[in-house]
Amino acid sequence: GMPIVVRGNYVHDNGRGEGAIFFEVSNNGLIYNNVLARNRARGIYIAASDNSRVYNNTVYATAERAGIEVAGMPRSGATLYNNVIRNNIISHGTSAYDLYFAAPGTSIGGNQSNYNLIYRSGAIVLRQGNSTYNNLAAWKAATGHDANSRSGDPLYVGPSQGVMGLAVNSGSPAANWGLNLVATVKDDYRKLLRPLG
Repeated sequence: GMPIVVRGNYVHDNGRGEGAIFFEVSNNGLIYNNVLARNRARGIYIAASDNSRVYNNTVYATAERAGIEVAGMPRSGATLYNNVIRNNIISHGTSAYDLYFAAPGTSIGGNQSNYNLIYRSGAIVLRQGNSTYNNLAAWKAATGHDANSRSGDPLYVGPSQGVMGLAVNSGSPAANWGLNLVATVKDDYRKLLRPLG
């Protein structure tokens, strides 16, 4: 059927225990071109859901749990299959994790992440199940996630304190880079056509 679409939102400054986008016990979500700034619990949470695509979001300064999390299991009658995380910027977090995945297992599998830019001052924090990694090389080797992802400061243009439509300058590791998803994501948050370069 038709996807459940969450796009073009600016969600910011949610308080303790609250996240920006929470997609729970559902399927076929298409979550893209959202700017999520300074939310406490999570930027994007895919919980006990299947076949969701999380594309081209900017997740800035998450404070508690995770920038992007794919988990929420075990859950009676629910599964966590084939969720895809692509082309996101996860940056400046102080949360426990930048990116978190439930470990593959009973009712959990086929979840994948790639072409993301992940940054925080100090070492990034990536977790799958009970294992935590502080650099992309170790994460890639252990999990198979993020083979083409990068770690580096996104170099936002202008004020970078969670302003709507955070853009990166031409020297950013995210500029003119990522997987071409134009069949699904034709433009960006500011309605500029992709790809630009």
